[in-house]
Amino acid sequence: MSALSQIKAKLDKEPENLNMMNLTDVKIGAITPEIKQYLERFKKVKVLILNTCNLESLENLPNWKLSAIDLSNNKYDFHYLDSKTTSLVNWQR
Repeated sequence: MSALSQIKAKLDKEPENLNMMNLTDVKIGAITPEIKQYLERFKKVKVLILNTCNLESLENLPNWKLSAIDLSNNKYDFHYLDSKTTSLVNWQR
């Protein structure tokens, strides 16, 4: 099953005004333009959980105004969320 199919299976019954998105264990790897396009329909996401998703980068992550993000156990070690800008400011391998 593709990453997009797994994401849709988790989120298709969720309302578009979803505040917390939990995609733990969905083996995304890379956020493709197709995944980004699908995720962008959820406009009010404030908390994003992407644990154990095999993420290699955050390229194509939708531009949400997040208050919290959990990126534990991915291919890269993601550091912290800047509380003033609510954007991810540092990640490294």
